[in-house]
Amino acid sequence: MPSTPSVADQNTDKFPIAAHAPTLEPIKPSESPAPPRDTSPESLAKIRSSYQKVIDQVAADLDSQAHFVTYQKPAMIAFRKGAYLEFSLTTTLAANVSGSHYKMAALAFDEHVAHLIHPMMAYLKGDLEFDGIAFSSTIHLQSKSPSTQGNEAVEFFFSTAALRCYEAYDCTGQELIDRGSTLINGE
Repeated sequence: MPSTPSVADQNTDKFPIAAHAPTLEPIKPSESPAPPRDTSPESLAKIRSSYQKVIDQVAADLDSQAHFVTYQKPAMIAFRKGAYLEFSLTTTLAANVSGSHYKMAALAFDEHVAHLIHPMMAYLKGDLEFDGIAFSSTIHLQSKSPSTQGNEAVEFFFSTAALRCYEAYDCTGQELIDRGSTLINGE
């Protein structure tokens, strides 16, 4: 009775026993990184001042969909050795939403922040004197009962390059999140 060949007897070209992992070389940047930006309070104030008209226009035109916080005006802030234009928002999610801090942050991005990027970037063309935009949002759950309302604070920091990629539909929302930094309740 003929026997079937064992796996060891079979042609290893068709059935490789072990895959060989490629050797990965570190990616070398094509250009040297830009020197760290001056993020002194004076420098941040100067950058903000040069963009004041644009900031005011964004605040006026997009407030109905952005729900900007009235007591916190847009500011130029330092984050990871860069200057970011920060907008403070209020995000309201449905009362029946529940889950982890991460789920709430993801919903805040998907249902609110993502919808602001295209219209906001329309105001910010060309080379910018700052490194990106920060969206600082307080998440509220819609509820008639104050005892059931929950608040989470989430901050999204996106570089200008990542925002331009998303604006041009060359990056997905997930890729934008992956390229940025997200802080939930300061962490």
